[in-house]
Amino acid sequence: MGSRVIWVAPGCIECFWCQQLAGEVFAHGERGTEIRGAIRLDHQTSSNSSDRSPIDVAVLSDEESNFLQFVADGCPTKVIRLEGDWSAVGVADPFEGLDFGESGNPEVRKSGSPA
Repeated sequence: MGSRVIWVAPGCIECFWCQQLAGEVFAHGERGTEIRGAIRLDHQTSSNSSDRSPIDVAVLSDEESNFLQFVADGCPTKVIRLEGDWSAVGVADPFEGLDFGESGNPEVRKSGSPA
């Protein structure tokens, strides 16, 4: 498996989407949203836009890495960037298995129920 890099491009509006969903990866900093040093190989906390330090795959599990694609896709300004070898992980959708139905409220589908 090759390296994986996550960084934040200029234009973040600090809506806290990423920080709320993946607080172990994203942090609020003086210059906007930053990637936590705890998950980076260089252990520096910054947007990682110039350093492009790979994530430490020993710290961030495949399941957590998988979820980052969902977080990036949901960013309203599309400034979360994933680079490198993310082919081993897919998109984790936290709404999978929920049916919003007519009420608009999520309800867990029972196994075998139509979608």
